[in-house]
Amino acid sequence: MIGGEDIYLTVGHEVIHLRPTLRAAVRLLRKYGDLASLAAKLDELSFAAVSDVIRECSTTRSDLVALLDDGQIPLGVCLSSFETQMVQIVPGLVGVDVPSVDPDKRPSSGTAVPPLDYLQSLFGLATGVIGWSPETAWQATPAEIAVAYQARIDLLSAIFGGSKEADDAPSGDPMAARLDADGLAAIANIGRAL
Repeated sequence: MIGGEDIYLTVGHEVIHLRPTLRAAVRLLRKYGDLASLAAKLDELSFAAVSDVIRECSTTRSDLVALLDDGQIPLGVCLSSFETQMVQIVPGLVGVDVPSVDPDKRPSSGTAVPPLDYLQSLFGLATGVIGWSPETAWQATPAEIAVAYQARIDLLSAIFGGSKEADDAPSGDPMAARLDADGLAAIANIGRAL
């Protein structure tokens, strides 16, 4: 789902717009290693994880992290005010629509792809197949890249025709079907205890 992955945090008079761009996803996954670790830290309202997400996903510069560091805004009050919103950013980092994920269903074929490899593939699709500039690809969300890629495939099929095998292939992002099943299950269960 595109457009639904943005998060808006309100702290005092400041509204912080968080957007899970490809660049933010790569940086956060490099730092935390995997989605489950990041989600767990956000679920615990780890100040470091919340700060990292705000820093990487904010569409504009925010003074919130500095204000929290200086003690001008009480940390506990601030973090608890957007407790449920923070974990909602995680699925957007890989372009997953959580309501469509069945945590008990595992892919029937294919090899699991680590999330960073998946994001690298999305960058390749965005710049190589779709034809976006690297900066445009970095600023897009994984869901936007997947939708644009599918539209490109549909266009090419309409222009040049498709084979029977291509018509029988599952629609949607081909890499998403192979994304690590355990990671998808963890994403689907994020925040359910809240």
